[in-house]
Amino acid sequence: MKRIFYLILLVLLAFSCTKPKGVDVLIGDPTERVADTLAYLKKTLVDAPDGWKAYLSTAYSGGYGFYMKFDQDDRMKMIADLTDESSSAVKESTYRIRQIMNATLSFDTYNYITMLEDPNPDVYGGQAGKGMGSDVEFDYIKTVGDSLFFEGRKFKKALVLVKATNTESKEYLNKGYSNAIKSTNEFFTNNQNSYIEVDGLKYQVSINSGTKEVGAMTILPGNKVVSTTTNFYYTLDGFGCAMDSLASFGKANVVSKLKVGKINIVRIGEEDGKYFAIDENNKKYEIKNSIQPLVPLHLLIGSKYVGVYLDYKVLLPGTSTDGTTIINRYFNGLANGTPYYFNCGYFSLQWDKNNNRINLVGATSQSNCNSVWNTTIGYNYTLDEETGIFKLTKRSEAAGGYAAAILDQLDDFLINSSFKLEFVVDGSNVYAKMVGIERPNVQMTFDLF
Repeated sequence: MKRIFYLILLVLLAFSCTKPKGVDVLIGDPTERVADTLAYLKKTLVDAPDGWKAYLSTAYSGGYGFYMKFDQDDRMKMIADLTDESSSAVKESTYRIRQIMNATLSFDTYNYITMLEDPNPDVYGGQAGKGMGSDVEFDYIKTVGDSLFFEGRKFKKALVLVKATNTESKEYLNKGYSNAIKSTNEFFTNNQNSYIEVDGLKYQVSINSGTKEVGAMTILPGNKVVSTTTNFYYTLDGFGCAMDSLASFGKANVVSKLKVGKINIVRIGEEDGKYFAIDENNKKYEIKNSIQPLVPLHLLIGSKYVGVYLDYKVLLPGTSTDGTTIINRYFNGLANGTPYYFNCGYFSLQWDKNNNRINLVGATSQSNCNSVWNTTIGYNYTLDEETGIFKLTKRSEAAGGYAAAILDQLDDFLINSSFKLEFVVDGSNVYAKMVGIERPNVQMTFDLF
């Protein structure tokens, strides 16, 4: 009986000492493991003989590209695509690899990354007290091939470093970066209606160098506009799509993508004077240019474009005689058509697409437009998307400022004649022309904004 009892006891002891499946036993001191990661990170950064290509996203304005070279003595060199100067002038600063919650790369003296978080909007724009919404401390996440992935501690935006080659390093350090940026911008400036063709559809490709966004847009049957955007950063041959976040990080998602139909564009590059959009399978689509914009203006106004405007005493190509009369009623009336004398002024039509509203705003100035008073007239509108015809009704009479009297002819036209909008292409310039339907002799050409 005692023997049976001892056997049962031994069996129970054996089961109690067995490690449950799926539970890993942590080996080694946690402090040593962190020290190993810090040492690995420092060595990896320093041992890259030709430095690193890098990019990051910001919370408030697009992506930014960099070249970085880390030294053993915690000093580094950097150039960036923020400005003409930053893309060619090497900035030296310090960095640290340290433990905060994780192994962290910190940029602890002023450089081009810290410039993005400068709280003074006069330095590089952005929001007062917040800058562009960029971090200066980045937690190390992982390594994939020759790429290091970090995540900003506050804004959770991605910072990605990729080993540079010797040729790339020399280009970055010898103004090749600034030259590449200028060439890319010139291409899209000279090709205002850039597009690629995918599965029989033409997608207009455009970049906004101010917000650092690239977009693709097409029009489907039924006048349905489809558009996508993503952040971008400049490269030595064009630009790449900047990953916004590491939240969905995986080996199949190491770069951001611009969705174009059924394909994903990951970068745009130049070869022999031509530019190509390149998808995630490395297939190239040549970027061509159309004489006319691919999407009708009436579908873009209020989304891609806020509205139209005319500067002081400007007449643009395509303006008719009757249109000139209406425009000059405002400009000539600034000096003698109001209760006061004005030496400058301009006007605009601003679309609120969400609420089907348009505001006509007339600005007047006695200081050569250094400061202005605004008069606003409000309208509701309907749009026939098939014909592109706008019809307006008055929502509110003129309010504010002093321009009500000299906006009378333009106000009369807007209420008593529906109109359509057309693109006007004049060399490298693209304007908007308003054409009356009931009053077809009235044609007025404006700048877009």
